[in-house]
Amino acid sequence: MRWLYESVYRGTERPRRYDGAVDFVADFNRFKHVGALNDTAEVYTKTVYVSLLKRAIRVVMLKFINGDKYSHVLPAVFDSPELDAMTWITYYKSMF
Repeated sequence: MRWLYESVYRGTERPRRYDGAVDFVADFNRFKHVGALNDTAEVYTKTVYVSLLKRAIRVVMLKFINGDKYSHVLPAVFDSPELDAMTWITYYKSMF
């Protein structure tokens, strides 16, 4: 997975498409905070490019907080622009 380049085009060279590989721990500040499910789980989302699928998809990440420790899980990777991240998480939780 790669980050999509989001800066302004300077007009001197070919426009950049990607901004490096995705590292979910080191680049956590790039994700957009959507909301909190409860006291210990927060929902984040971001659009990334997947070279295997050859398309940009939206990734939804759950970040669990347990005291001073953090863990994350990626339960949802989808290409549906009409569903927001919180709705997708409620659908995902209803499956299990």
